[in-house]
Amino acid sequence: MQIFSENDLDFSFPNNWHVIKLDDHEFYRRNIEPIGANLKSVDFLIKHNDTGFDKLLLIEVKDFRGYAVANRKRQANGELIQEIIEKALHSITINYLGHFNQIPEFKIINTLTNNSPNEINLVLFLEEDNSLTLRQKQLFYSNSLRNNIEIKIKQRLWKNASIKFRILSREELRDRDEFKVN
Repeated sequence: MQIFSENDLDFSFPNNWHVIKLDDHEFYRRNIEPIGANLKSVDFLIKHNDTGFDKLLLIEVKDFRGYAVANRKRQANGELIQEIIEKALHSITINYLGHFNQIPEFKIINTLTNNSPNEINLVLFLEEDNSLTLRQKQLFYSNSLRNNIEIKIKQRLWKNASIKFRILSREELRDRDEFKVN
């Protein structure tokens, strides 16, 4: 397993997956950030072929443990939704630019399928604040708010760009999920 840390969480991915920790990658830091175009990236850009066809997986990690109040407004007013969508679309652009600029890791990800995956998936890995009381959880992380985020992102990305989306947390990872988080 390949292990990467993000926000005090350890992500374990199968060895046969091609994983780039995009926002820490040298190409992103040295070539993309200096452009000044405010291009943002997701945390992980992954290419894998576990199911018989190639998938591009984008994972954005949000660890709101201890920051429930501070992030409540961002969740409710749509700012978080916009940020995640922008990061996903920017990351696909960064992926293309990395390939175009002959960066080896990006070439591997793109040449597995002649530059085009069969499927693009975006995962918001959302860790919520477990220290809250039940009432606080109901207020800050109501299912309706979380469902609203999921529905709005799915509608915008699937309808307009054929990108699949789901929200996961450590509690929601199942045996069938290919990666693990501790």
